[in-house]
Order: sequence, then structure tokens, then C-alpha cells
Amino acid sequence: MRSEIGDVIKLVGSIKIEAVLNMRYLAYMRMSDIADQLGVDRKTVNRRHLKGLEIIYEKIKNGY
Repeated sequence: MRSEIGDVIKLVGSIKIEAVLNMRYLAYMRMSDIADQLGVDRKTVNRRHLKGLEIIYEKIKNGY
């Protein structure tokens, strides 16, 4: 299951967004901890997270 999640996250194509998704879904980190780790504010983390989910949704909807 973890490798499947990792494979899906790799579809995003943005290192910054992938980092947020990896920390959230593979390391189970809180958004505030991700922000601290990356040295950005929580709003930036939330924006990257949402953008990543949107990209994944579109790619899956369109069959990759």
C-alpha cells in the first residue's frame, strides 16, 4: 500500500508538492510539522497539498 501511495505521489511532477504529500501520507506528519520542516508557513503547505491532490485527481480521472 505504501509503495502504491508513493507511486501516485510521483505523478505530481513537482518536487515541492511531492515533498508535502510524502510527509503527510507516508510519514503521517501534521501540517504544522511539515511547515516547520520545510521552513515555510502553514498556508503554503496547505496550498501545495491542495494543488497536489488536484493534480492527482486530474491524472487519475484522465487515466494517467
